[in-house]
Formats: sequence, C-alpha cells, structure tokens
Amino acid sequence: MRKNILGAALMSLVFLAGCAGEMAFVKNNKIYTIKDDGDDLRQVNIQQTEGDRYFRPDVSHDGREMAFVSTIAFGPPIEKGAIYRAKLDGTDPVRLAPMGTQASTPKWSPDGQFVAYYVGEITTNGIFQIGRNGGSLSRIANTGSRCNGGHDYYAGGGRIVFSHWMADGSYKLYTTAVIGSAMPAPINPYLPAPVVTQEMFETLPAVSFAGDMLASAVRYPGLVGVRMRAMGTDGNWGPPFTMKLPVAYITGVSFSDKDEKVYFSALSQPGQPQALYDVSIRELLPTITGLLTLPPGSPPPAPVDVTPRAISAGAGENYWPSGIPKP
Repeated sequence: MRKNILGAALMSLVFLAGCAGEMAFVKNNKIYTIKDDGDDLRQVNIQQTEGDRYFRPDVSHDGREMAFVSTIAFGPPIEKGAIYRAKLDGTDPVRLAPMGTQASTPKWSPDGQFVAYYVGEITTNGIFQIGRNGGSLSRIANTGSRCNGGHDYYAGGGRIVFSHWMADGSYKLYTTAVIGSAMPAPINPYLPAPVVTQEMFETLPAVSFAGDMLASAVRYPGLVGVRMRAMGTDGNWGPPFTMKLPVAYITGVSFSDKDEKVYFSALSQPGQPQALYDVSIRELLPTITGLLTLPPGSPPPAPVDVTPRAISAGAGENYWPSGIPKP
C-alpha cells in the first residue's frame, strides 16, 4: 500500500496554478490584498484604531471580515497588541482585546461568532476565545505560555490545533477542545529516523475552509517545508505528506478559496525579505487522503521536492497570507 501512495506522490510533482485566488497579507506593517497572480494590489485603509501598525490578518470564512493585530511603533513587541475585527475593506473596526493584553495571532471560528487569539503576558497567558462583538472571554484550558507557535479551529469550531513549544526546545502540534478541561492530545510528529526530538519544529497550523485538511510549517535538519494532513473518519489528523521547499524559513501558512492551494510566506535565503508563494494541492488530494489507509506504525512517504510559485507583491516585506474565500 505504501508503495502505491509514494508513487502517487511522485506523480504529483506537476503543480498547476489554477484560477487566481485572493489573499490578505502584511506589507511593511500594513495590511494589503492581492490576487495570487499578482494583480489588484491594494492597501486596506483601516479606520479608527489605537494603533498604526497592523499584523497577522485572518479572513473570516464568509470572506466578509478580517481579524488582525493593531499596535504602535515602539510599543508592544512586533505583531502583538490589540485585537480588532473589521470589514475586509477596513471599515467598521471593533476592538476585541485591548492593547495591554499583548495579544497576537487572531483566528476566526468557522461560524464567524468567535475569535481565538494568543496572549503572551507573564501573569496571564494562553489561547483565549472571545465573541465577535467582545465579551464572552474565556481561556482555552491547558494552553499557556508555550502555546505560541500558531493555532486554528477545526471540528466546526469545537476544537483547536496549536503548536506547542516543548521543554526540549522543539515545537510540536497538539489538539484540544475549546470548551472543557480535557488534556491536549499530541499529533504524531512522524520524526524521520535520523532526527532527534529537539530538532523538530512544526508550527503555523492552518485548517482548510472545508475543515478536512491541515497544513503546517515544518523544519528539521536538511528540510524546510509544508506538511499536509487529512482528517480521518475518527476525527483525528492522519499521517503527513511533506513538501520540501527551496526556502530558508516559513513565516505564514494559509489556504486559498476552495482549498485548491496553500499560500505561504518565507525567507527565500537568510537575510532576504519575506515573500509570498503558493502551491496547488488539487492534484495532491488523493495522495494525502490515501495516507489515512496506512497501517498503524507505518511511516509516511519521504518528503517530496516541490518548486512553489512566487507571487509578485512588489518590494518590501510581504508575509502572513490569509486566503479570502468568496461568499
């Protein structure tokens, strides 16, 4: 069975671009939108917030709103500040978390009623959920200061997947219920044989709009790439299909409209500005879902070399993409 899956993976090296999608992203401390063919680059003119720098946009599943971090120069650490939501054109902003909370990484629930975000303060830390209009703030149990590697909702908004900073310095993926006190469960990291646990870094988990695919950034000696997992009938994420990418460091991961592509931002080489890329996964879906049939204990296929498509967004730092679904 594994031989057939690996053969399918190797045949999937032709990545077709498909139709142009659209994303929100950060460019030089401001939020912009662009089509992934490089057309229609536009700055989002955000109105009436207490900050003048904007980071980490996340577009709602209906494509009408975004949540984002608003901060000020020389204020909170970069990409941390107040959490806002606004319409996709930047109008009607509503503050969900104040500037003093050192908040970051807002993520919409699938139904658009909640936003989960990370708080990195010394006395109050973890992943919190708040209602779309504020209020109803709750800390997601068993998350804390080490849950800062990214997170996202799945299972209709009832669960989250998050990247946990381990005591040995590695980052690994865990899942937990949004409500309740059950301990988080680890996702099998599938460490390659030569790699020791402290060399494994899996971060930036992003769940597809349909809720049945998981993408994440992965890094260990000899590899920088994106992993793809499918959701099994048991509600658990299956073995990963790993794309080895010719970049130095991945800084953001997202899905396109209709989940046909994975968007990511990365440093192409150390010291170079961050840039935007995409990879079509439409042809990979049979391979990724086929991994669910692997017998327990079987290793997934070896990483596959993939050349992503660069998205021309102009000079400067271009990063943290968030795909915009069409209503």
